[in-house]
Amino acid sequence: MAYYSIAECVVVTAVRDGMNLTPYEYIVCREGVSGAEPGSELSGPKKSMLVVSEFIECSPSLSGAIRVNLWNIESTAEAMNEAISLAEPEKELRHEKHYRYVRTYDVAFWSRSFLQDM
Repeated sequence: MAYYSIAECVVVTAVRDGMNLTPYEYIVCREGVSGAEPGSELSGPKKSMLVVSEFIECSPSLSGAIRVNLWNIESTAEAMNEAISLAEPEKELRHEKHYRYVRTYDVAFWSRSFLQDM
């Protein structure tokens, strides 16, 4: 988790998986630490960039992520470059959008939803 908190970008390029939580964990870690020292990266503007395979289950819920077909190596490399080169305000906007999603659809939401469906 410590690496997620300092990583500018996370690349998740699974071919097939169940519900991969790595992007969500990254988003939460990049939100920062309450009580962090002023001026440290953990207390500054919150931003995160995701490059995800279009084949992972959580891809549709991360509308601000850059989606790639991992079989296309050139486009994956271009997406990684785009992710770290994007303007800071855009990174912040995408992070806020993703964090709002993760905060809204938490474990309590999913458990209530599951129980209602039973």
